[in-house]
Amino acid sequence: MRLGLTGGIASGKSLVSGMLKNLGAEIIDVDMMARELVVPGSPALEEIEREFGACMILPDGTLDRRRLGDLVFTDPGALARLNAIMFPRMFDEVASRLNVFRLNQPCDDRRAPAPMASQPPPGAGRDDEVLASGVVVVDAAILYEAGMDALVDRVIVVWADEETRIKRLMDRNGFSRSDAAARVAAQIPLIEKVRRADFVIDNSGSAANTERQVRRLWMELVGRPGAQA
Repeated sequence: MRLGLTGGIASGKSLVSGMLKNLGAEIIDVDMMARELVVPGSPALEEIEREFGACMILPDGTLDRRRLGDLVFTDPGALARLNAIMFPRMFDEVASRLNVFRLNQPCDDRRAPAPMASQPPPGAGRDDEVLASGVVVVDAAILYEAGMDALVDRVIVVWADEETRIKRLMDRNGFSRSDAAARVAAQIPLIEKVRRADFVIDNSGSAANTERQVRRLWMELVGRPGAQA
């Protein structure tokens, strides 16, 4: 089973991802994958430098993520240019990993295959882990924005109200209120993601309440308690 997991910034998606991992799901962390795509010398980083300038590269050759974020979260045109660089690469990488998972499922798994990527599946040692579970989760804040919902069977959206998310960003990242609000506003409205989702986890309350919802959903989808139940 291929699940998509998404939400708005600071809605608690990473918390839910960790809970699903503890229950036995394998996680494709798209944020981490995006970081791997922009390592020094990578085509994506070189394209970002050409598009936005050498000022986006730190002295050690890595991407200045804070500076780039300050730009794209206040300039919709710059965000669209960055997405045009990153989204196709991220989509292809996720599709490749999911196709490795699909090809190693039991013969009675009749779900439609994920669209093939333009690049071959990576030869990472992680592949065997992905195949062992039966449930793989694509953890992606930009699941809908990048069209990755087409790669999964069901989508879970993690919900928290806007004011809660702004306060979390201010506390967690040290952003001013205006900076936090700009980052919230730069994404598809969370209510729109909720409308498109198959399942919604409400993370506006306690972590314990969120975990109860995740465990109930796991039982509904998988039909058995998770590994940590």
